[in-house]
Amino acid sequence: MLLSLIIPFYNSKHKCENLLKTLRDIDDHEVEIILVDDGSVDGTGELLEKFKDDSKITTQVIYQDNKGPGGARNHGLSVASGEYVWFIDSDDNINLNAIDVIKEERYGSYDFIDFDIWHRGEVINTLGLSPGSYTDSEKSKACLLEIFGRLCCKVFRRKFLVSNKIFYPECCLYEDHPMPFIYPFFVKHFYKSNVVGYYHNEEFESVTRCDPSPRFFDKLLTLQYGFSRSKAMCNSDELEKIKKKFAVHYLIYTSGMLITKKPSYRWIMIARLMRQYRDVAKENSIQINPLNHLGGSVGYKVFFVFLWVISCMLPDQSKYFHKLRIEGWKVDFNPPVGPQIINEPYVK
Repeated sequence: MLLSLIIPFYNSKHKCENLLKTLRDIDDHEVEIILVDDGSVDGTGELLEKFKDDSKITTQVIYQDNKGPGGARNHGLSVASGEYVWFIDSDDNINLNAIDVIKEERYGSYDFIDFDIWHRGEVINTLGLSPGSYTDSEKSKACLLEIFGRLCCKVFRRKFLVSNKIFYPECCLYEDHPMPFIYPFFVKHFYKSNVVGYYHNEEFESVTRCDPSPRFFDKLLTLQYGFSRSKAMCNSDELEKIKKKFAVHYLIYTSGMLITKKPSYRWIMIARLMRQYRDVAKENSIQINPLNHLGGSVGYKVFFVFLWVISCMLPDQSKYFHKLRIEGWKVDFNPPVGPQIINEPYVK
């Protein structure tokens, strides 16, 4: 089996039509489809069963209690038999021509094959590299630590993931945010294609794009997990690089998603977030001032500094964010154990 397509579904009945239509056209018995219903209550399961009956290739429908996209992907990976696996969001779509590229490059035994992505009307090379094959080197490792690109447009070798015990955190959203901190330390060989393989869709409301719920702040925990794993594996020069990446993603990107033009409760949330960031930064000896990395207009910068000053007056916020965590999932955040750097070289 060449390829396993692993797709989580959570109440996706009315937003997965385009993807399922594409998957119906696959008539290649080197490809299998694994559909994971992550505790849907809107009839998604019935839709997936019908698709399975009509599918031309091997198709599995797996059911589980709601564990988030990470739990669904891990479950799919555990039953996958493909040489490569592709994690696809149910409201997005793929280009079937990418399968031909995977067939052509399969004998390179790449840890991953990266495709371009169609997003907001333009083609984007999220990895920022020219097409071709790349092997392990300090230069390529540094490049991947700087920019790993979007995960959804990468097809991973299953053995690479399983052998290195690289699994997604479960019972959370933003489950893929730790991975750009982790993958660069394990990748030995990858291929960059100039084929558009993935179509990102923002037509439907996403759990990560709707009004912030308690689960929105899973992003803080998943980023901390990714940073802690990376910190344990990197050298001193690499550590400064990941500290900067962590600081910018944790605070500026997250707070940017909460900003409103008019005063609202979100402003208080941003101030709470800023206070929490400073505590986490102190705990990890991060000396980077996020104010030095601000972009945008003068008004935005003034607004950001205003909330930064307010946040200095707030008490410790760890109990508050833990309360949100329990409210969102009813369980503490429990990321995977590992991955660990192994002493023996990775065997392809």
